[in-house]
Amino acid sequence: MMFANADCDKIAIENPVGWVNSQWRKPDQIIHPYYFGDDFKKRTCLWLKGLPKLVDTNRLPEPEPKYICQGEKRKGKKLVGAKE
Repeated sequence: MMFANADCDKIAIENPVGWVNSQWRKPDQIIHPYYFGDDFKKRTCLWLKGLPKLVDTNRLPEPEPKYICQGEKRKGKKLVGAKE
């Protein structure tokens, strides 16, 4: 919270979805890497002070989830955002 409460004009805090947005406050923006041309899917929260929201620069189609284990009998644990 030292960053969030710092005495400065511009602050950007980045963190995956988790504790911060449920215990502190909702993020100003949620982005994915595929909004910016990278074939990953991972929700990332941004809390902004004195900064504009990011604008998509090269949005790709939403990628399919990747899996740790793939086989006929089981899909395995989902590994969101992993490249093969």
